[in-house]
Amino acid sequence: MPPKTSRVFLSYSHDSPEHQARVLALATRLVTEGIDAKLDQWVIDPEGGWPLWTEREVADADFVLLVCTDLYRKRVEHPDEVKGGAGSFWEANLIRKRLYDGKGVNGRFIPIFYGASGSASIPEMLEGFSYYQVDAPGGYIALYRRLTNQPEIERPELGPLVVLPRKNPADDLAKQATRPAGNEPSLPNAVSFKKLSPLANRDDKQLRSLEGSVQTYIRFDNYLSEAVNLYWLNYEGVRVLYASLQPGRSLLQQTYVTHPWVVTKKDVGSGAEECVAIFQPANEPGVAEIK
Repeated sequence: MPPKTSRVFLSYSHDSPEHQARVLALATRLVTEGIDAKLDQWVIDPEGGWPLWTEREVADADFVLLVCTDLYRKRVEHPDEVKGGAGSFWEANLIRKRLYDGKGVNGRFIPIFYGASGSASIPEMLEGFSYYQVDAPGGYIALYRRLTNQPEIERPELGPLVVLPRKNPADDLAKQATRPAGNEPSLPNAVSFKKLSPLANRDDKQLRSLEGSVQTYIRFDNYLSEAVNLYWLNYEGVRVLYASLQPGRSLLQQTYVTHPWVVTKKDVGSGAEECVAIFQPANEPGVAEIK
């Protein structure tokens, strides 16, 4: 899903000129980076008055950022104990009502704060929901990802179902697909592995699995400093993802001698997958060293 522009309203207390300045700086950065942020400091005298303006902004916003401080929490929860702050109290009541109407489900109201101890200033009604320390390393980026629907790690697209092998007679083995990774197979004792040499050509466009009945094994050893994906090339030459192998880990895979395997990793710059190696199984168990 592509990134999207969100409308955001910032709710905060006027603790000090310095605090107002950093809230203004945050809102300005959001606007310059494609977020339709709304802030009272940009409004002189709203038509209908401040309460109506606040109601409309909270109602129209995709997200409401609550800039939490000790004073903000006191004005929200104990307005009778502090002077002023009618605006933050009014905004909090609007938010509280929407949480009540939604039976506690919250996808719009996001607590943010400055300083490592700022989480203690989150109002009780929003405790337990995701929050962001915007001045921490990566804090603003994490918030920006949420506001623009850009997760750091994306769920892969739904692939086709893998046809698992059946318990067929020996003469039907040729019709069986390679067994998927998961519960690793056990080998007989005293089995030795021989090193497999990767194919010289990394282009798998002309490769595909052929029917065969000679079962064998590959042990994939990942010597890289990053994770790799292991793909079986099916009978149409289409890559079928079987496993992701973390750095320094090994995976034992049952296969057939006529079934090629492709190893890929993500390119740091583009994020696209690039082929690291292609291995063709041998009659005897083999080791595929990923370097």
